[in-house]
Amino acid sequence: MVFGQALVGVPRAARAMCGVCGYNEGSAQHSFHNEPHWPSSSRRAYHWLNKGPKSAGLISPHSASRPSAGAQGDGEVCEMCTLQLQIQSSTVVDGMVKRAFQNQIIGSLTGLDDAACEASTETTFQWGGTSSDGMVLALTEEQNRASTLRLNFPKSTLTTYLSYSVTLSARVTASPEVRAEDALTFYVEPQALVALVTPSELESGEDSTVMLDASASYDPDGEEGGMNFEWRCAREGTNCRDRSGALLPPTWTSATLSLTLEGSVEGLVYSFNLKLSKAGREAEALVRVTMNSGPLPVPSIVALPGKVNANNKVSLTSSVESIAPATVTRAWSVAAEAGTAAIDLSTAASTPLNQADLVIRAGSLQARFGLSSAQVDSAYLFKLQAQDSVGPAFSTLRVVVNSPPAPGTFTVTPVSGTVLDTEFQMAAGGWEDEDTPLWYQLSYMVTGGETNPQQTMLNEYKPETRASTKLPEEGLEAFGREVQMFVTVRDALGAVTSASATVEVQPVVVADEAELTSYVDAQLASSLTLDSNGDVDASLLVVDGIASLLNNAGASRRRRRRERRRALLHEDAEEDAEQIAARSAQREVMMDLISSGKASLVSTDSTLERMSSSTEKVVGNAEEVAPELQSKGFSMMDSLVADAASPDTTATMTMGAVGSVGGALSNLVLAGVVNPAGGESAPNPAAQGLGILGAMAVTLASGMVDGEEGATVDTAVLSMLVQQDDLADPTSGAFAAPLLSPSGAAVSFPSSLGPALGGGSAAIKLLTSTVDPHVNISANTSAALRRLLEEEGALATGALESVSTAVTSIALSGADGKEMVVHGLSEAITFSLPLQAPDSDSAINETAPPQCAFFDTSTGSYSRAGCTARPNPRPPQVELNWWTLNASKVEGELRRMWSIDPSSSGFLSGCEESFEAVFPEYLGTDAGYRKFLGEGCVAADPENNASCWWQWDAQAFLGPGCVYDQEIHCLCTHLTDFKAVQDQEVGTLGPPKVTTVGADDMTSLTPGDVLQSITLLAVLGGLMTGCVLLAWLSNWAHHEGVSRKAVGSGLRGRHAGSPFLLDELLGKMVSRVKGGGRERECATDKLSIFRQLMTHHGTDNLWFKTIGETWTWSLMARFHPS
Repeated sequence: MVFGQALVGVPRAARAMCGVCGYNEGSAQHSFHNEPHWPSSSRRAYHWLNKGPKSAGLISPHSASRPSAGAQGDGEVCEMCTLQLQIQSSTVVDGMVKRAFQNQIIGSLTGLDDAACEASTETTFQWGGTSSDGMVLALTEEQNRASTLRLNFPKSTLTTYLSYSVTLSARVTASPEVRAEDALTFYVEPQALVALVTPSELESGEDSTVMLDASASYDPDGEEGGMNFEWRCAREGTNCRDRSGALLPPTWTSATLSLTLEGSVEGLVYSFNLKLSKAGREAEALVRVTMNSGPLPVPSIVALPGKVNANNKVSLTSSVESIAPATVTRAWSVAAEAGTAAIDLSTAASTPLNQADLVIRAGSLQARFGLSSAQVDSAYLFKLQAQDSVGPAFSTLRVVVNSPPAPGTFTVTPVSGTVLDTEFQMAAGGWEDEDTPLWYQLSYMVTGGETNPQQTMLNEYKPETRASTKLPEEGLEAFGREVQMFVTVRDALGAVTSASATVEVQPVVVADEAELTSYVDAQLASSLTLDSNGDVDASLLVVDGIASLLNNAGASRRRRRRERRRALLHEDAEEDAEQIAARSAQREVMMDLISSGKASLVSTDSTLERMSSSTEKVVGNAEEVAPELQSKGFSMMDSLVADAASPDTTATMTMGAVGSVGGALSNLVLAGVVNPAGGESAPNPAAQGLGILGAMAVTLASGMVDGEEGATVDTAVLSMLVQQDDLADPTSGAFAAPLLSPSGAAVSFPSSLGPALGGGSAAIKLLTSTVDPHVNISANTSAALRRLLEEEGALATGALESVSTAVTSIALSGADGKEMVVHGLSEAITFSLPLQAPDSDSAINETAPPQCAFFDTSTGSYSRAGCTARPNPRPPQVELNWWTLNASKVEGELRRMWSIDPSSSGFLSGCEESFEAVFPEYLGTDAGYRKFLGEGCVAADPENNASCWWQWDAQAFLGPGCVYDQEIHCLCTHLTDFKAVQDQEVGTLGPPKVTTVGADDMTSLTPGDVLQSITLLAVLGGLMTGCVLLAWLSNWAHHEGVSRKAVGSGLRGRHAGSPFLLDELLGKMVSRVKGGGRERECATDKLSIFRQLMTHHGTDNLWFKTIGETWTWSLMARFHPS
């Protein structure tokens, strides 16, 4: 069947009611008498009807009061405001529609002679109608969008065997007498019943119970009333008998059968025929059962409700009945029928081939086209082989792939034009499919525009083959301004195919910001008019175009601002602020247009994708997104996600919609940092974004099977990974391998987690935000966000006070969508968090090693209780591992959970590891101090070859040779929001803060710094006094004949490189020191006490440290008798 323009039948010509200009002699005023007329494309002119002689005292026509919006005239000729309306397209095919499908009727304003209309030409629409049984259609705004140009009939809302007559009327809102209408009649044809039996083929044993289930059979029309079932059995060469040899009944009338069949002959085949009937409609299904000896397992694959689409993923669900369920193993395989392209199941499946459920990735199954108009569907036979301790058995399911529409033609004219100016005419014709009606959607893609280019929608799916549209983006100059146009054609069952054409699109040219403002205002006025006249697609297209234009202009403004800063030029902040305020107001109007468009459309997959994509563009420049617009943007995203989760809509989250929602939320969170809402009660934008992202994750997981590949979002600010897993199966999903988030976080769950939570399926969510959702946004942001804000030009005010890593939320949601409470686990959860983005120089503060922290909702602050981290930095070539965890490891021992790999190049040579609580207040907590003891212990020796040793009081590896990992490895006994912090004060009870102050820090001090700090003066004074005392002791030892051997050669800094000599350090701050009654030059000639000390006496350790808030220093020397 060739499907062309979807308008079927001969609707009545559009009739417009217009006022006829007349004259009222009594009042000397113009009056307007309503009179019907048939509109034409030309303007109507009416002569003024004079019912009496003109009087000299009458008011001149030119000075008469202004006529109503219906007409204007000069007293002789009256020009009328006319309206032309047409039902342009519909899902009516050959005068009929199908109740089982969504149906749509689309009207169009084909003419509006608004030159004669002096008031607003906003148009009001209203649908109405009746059915052949005499009932008036109860059309509502919520279900049918009865006041828009698109009348929608959701699935199963029309009644079969009835005819319907629907009418569309339109009127100019400010002038009700200016109106028009059109009508369409159609018939609702019934569809065949669908008989489904699980399984469709089975091999079992005579001692096993065979279950045949047809309860999934259905009436596509969903009409009231039950269906009748009739089963009959046939057996090769004889009658059907049960295991005892008794004859089976000739028929069964239940939806399910439970039988034990005779299997005396190996490979005996039974055929069960199901006949389904309802109100004169019938359907049949056939099941083959092969019987063997023994109580074999009984596998079963749940039947699918019809043909599948190659462009969608396919999920198969199975079960296995066995007398030895603990021994059951499964194996999936597939065979292509003749003429169908074979597939490799190992790559096509997104789930393991040995589990109960099987998911085939979208695009893996191959549909085929017929060489003629008659299509031939491809088919695959999926087989589940089940084996237990008794033996093997199998079940099969035939999956038919719906053939997409056979390609037709697609043309676009003209072949070149200007963005938001040129009307491109598109036409599709000759597309064929047996599953009508066909739906058409237009999209475009800028050639060379993105690394992973995707098509951008221009309209919803519509049952119309022609369209006129402008394009919202220009082509790239490097690629000849080329833009690809696409038409995607979808049949009634959802199979799609597409065609493309190429056009050249030039940019709009504006001279300056003032001209840009005028241009955008004019386009917004056009979009508002389109929206008021019911053309949602065209209105949103204009919104997309001007949003892209403003985003490009904003990027240029930020680039100029950065260049001015680098050149130390004056920044015109006032001018920038005025431009930003104007753009923000324009963007808010765009957001209102998106909201209006959403209210006019039924929520579908394409609606969600279109609205989220437009919102992402509108909020695409953070500095132009004011708090009010942020609120509207978050509300829109929340509404779209709620629509996808609602059972009252057919909308689902496509991958395009998921990406756009994630992008819009990321832009909104960034805008919340750049333009924060005032007041203590203002919501944290990161908390809002993560909340909506988490809700979307739960919705996505509800459509997944256990172990299926997760869905992801990866943006500059937010990221998400969600996966559905069976908590009772420790061999699959998150229990078999770490989950890897797009943010770089990796999580591993212990096998005991499932039983601890009671088993069942759960959605595992990993959500990451570079903005901390739990603290004031100006008080704590991540290094990655800092770079983004620098690009936005938002750091000039110095609003950010500190930098930490991103926050990662790890959570589980049950079947009800609610988060599970996970805490106090006997086996901990391990995960790693990235400490820096790949392009940053460093995200690690070397004086404060990173720690794992979580947000404690009970205290409203971050804590480290129940968590620990592997040390970072660590010695080179030394691996740190988590111990094998078991139930005996309790929370109080978390600090002991990591260990040094014994094979790490002899680092533990001569060492004995011990733990002790050195302060009474830390007894009984996880704050025990790890020590490496023993004569010649390499791990604790500052002079080891690695130049990196374990410092027990700091509970960290120190030394210039230590290396930093760009991730932190954490272990926790609960789930919540985590981040890596570089402030050791975070948390409750723990070891005191012990920080080694590096030589670089000390040598950077000037004499002025020292003199202004009493603390530093006291520390350095004590150090110098101690050095003098050691020098005196050295001289005394020399006079007494004691020989010294240098053990160390100087102060070891925290950075790789040569050691720092003590006299070089202090030589920068003092000029000379006196001791023993004679001067010793300390800073000038290096022949000082410290040089003598280093050369002859040496030191084991020389440290500056802070313990808590107290600065300390230590200088130890070791003397050896000669």
